[in-house]
Amino acid sequence: MSIICNIQNLNLSFGQKHIFQDAKITISDGDHIGLIGLNGHGKSTFFKILAGEVVPDISTPPFLFDKNKNLFNLFYIPQELDISGFSELKICRNWH
Repeated sequence: MSIICNIQNLNLSFGQKHIFQDAKITISDGDHIGLIGLNGHGKSTFFKILAGEVVPDISTPPFLFDKNKNLFNLFYIPQELDISGFSELKICRNWH
């Protein structure tokens, strides 16, 4: 099986709260992965790192994110959508 992505030395803190400390993961083609955890434990943050929206802390040894560009695709939908551009919400009552 070929490696889709490999992450090593992942560190991220918000103030005194450590979200990731020297975390590592290797995902291979054909792996089935579930991500579970309590609120605030880094599940969404992990996907934001994969999507390039969040940059991990500088670490020694340095953060490593190798991805096989032929096999690795990510489509990230945030938990909270920005609806500030909508001035009013219209509800369709004739929906069947």
